[in-house]
Amino acid sequence: MATVTTTIGVGDTHDSDINIASSSGSGPYTVTVDSTSGAVVGDALYDEGGPPSKHLILSIVDGTTLTTATNPSAEGMATAEVKRYYSGSTPLTDWEAGLDASIYSEFDNASGVVYNDGLLDETVTINGGSGVGLTAITLTVAEGERHDGTEGTGATIKRTGTGDVLVCSSSVTTNIEWLEIDGNGNSDSELVRCTTAINRLSQLIIHDSNGTSANGIEIANVNANILNCFVYDITCTATGSARCAGLDVIAGGSARTYHILNNTVHDITNNSGSGDAFCIGVSDSGGNKDLKNNIATDPSGTSSGTIQCYSDSSYTSVDSTNNLASDTSASGTDSLDSKTSGNQYASNAAPYDLHLKAGADAIDAGTDLAASPSGVEIDIDGFSRHADSSYDPWDCGAHELQSATGLGIPIAAYHHFHHNLNP
Repeated sequence: MATVTTTIGVGDTHDSDINIASSSGSGPYTVTVDSTSGAVVGDALYDEGGPPSKHLILSIVDGTTLTTATNPSAEGMATAEVKRYYSGSTPLTDWEAGLDASIYSEFDNASGVVYNDGLLDETVTINGGSGVGLTAITLTVAEGERHDGTEGTGATIKRTGTGDVLVCSSSVTTNIEWLEIDGNGNSDSELVRCTTAINRLSQLIIHDSNGTSANGIEIANVNANILNCFVYDITCTATGSARCAGLDVIAGGSARTYHILNNTVHDITNNSGSGDAFCIGVSDSGGNKDLKNNIATDPSGTSSGTIQCYSDSSYTSVDSTNNLASDTSASGTDSLDSKTSGNQYASNAAPYDLHLKAGADAIDAGTDLAASPSGVEIDIDGFSRHADSSYDPWDCGAHELQSATGLGIPIAAYHHFHHNLNP
C-alpha cells in the first residue's frame, strides 16, 4: 500500500522546462535532469509529442534527480515541461476521472493536492477508485496554498453555475480538507453533499449558497467526521417546505456513526414559506453520534417553519456537549445558550470573519477531545490545540484563539495530521 500523490491546478501557471540527461531503472525510474527547481511530488513531466503524454513525478531525490512512474526517455525527450498532473479548465473533474487509472494499484491511497494557481470553477462528483481497489481518497490543498480561515486566501472552488458543487459518492473512503467552496450567491443546491463512504470533512470554508435549494454541507445516511469547518451565509428561497441548513446530517439509523466536532456555522436563512432553517440539523434515530464544541449562530428567515441554531430531531440519541447557540437550542451538558454572535466573531457580517475575538463566550467553553477522531485537534488555521496545556479546555468552534504566549505549530501539526489521515 502506498500513497500516490497527484497535483491539481488551473491553467498553465506552473509550466517550466527541465532538460533530461538520462533515465534508468524500472518503476520507478530515476531521471537525471539539469535542475529539479519548480517540480514537486505529484507533478508531471509532459511530452506533448505522443503517448504517454505525462510521467508522474514520485519523488524529488535532490537538486538534479527525481523519480517518475513511467520512463520519459522512452520517447526520446531531451526537454520536458513540468506541469500540474491535472491542469486546465476542469482539473478536479480530470483528477476524479483518473482515480481508476494505471498510476494506482490495489490498496493505494490516492491524494489529490490542489494548488492555488487560480480559481476553480466546476462541479465534481467523486465516485471512482473502486475499480482499481483504492483504500482511501483524499482531496487536500498543498501546504502554503491553504486559506488562513478567511475567504479568498487559499485554493478555492468558486462557482459561476448552479447545482451541487462537490459530491462524494465513491464506495472508497473519502477525505476532503482545506478547500474553500464559494457558492458565489447562486449555487442553488448543496455546496458539499456526501452519500457514501465519507471519513472526514475538515478545515473547510463553505459559504454563499443562495437558491431554491441551498445547504452548506449535507451528509446523507453515511458515517462521517465533520471537523473544524466554517459554514456561513446560506440562504434558501424556494416556496414550499424546503429545508435549509448550514450543516445537515441525515444519519438514518443506529448503525451510523458520525462526529460533528469544533465547527462554526453562522447566518443560515430560509425564506421558503414553510421550511425549516437550522445552522446544524440532525435527523437521526440511532446512537453512536457526537455533537460537541460547535458554535451555531443567527438562523433567520420569513419561513413559518422552525428556525433555530440546532434542530431538535431525536437529540436524545446524540452525545451532545459544550455547544454554543445564539438562541436556546444548544442541548447537552455544559452548552451555552443565548450568546450574541457579535460577541464571538471578528466579523459576523460581510466580509465575514468567524475567527474568535478576545472576550468571546466560546473561549475555553469546549472540552478537550484528545486526538480522536484523527485530526480533531487541528483548527481552521492549522494550529494544534495540543500546542501546550494553556489550550485546555478548548474553545468552541473551528478556531482556537491563540494566546499572546501560545506557540502555534501549524506545519508540525499538519504533518502529524497527515500521518493519521486514513482509517
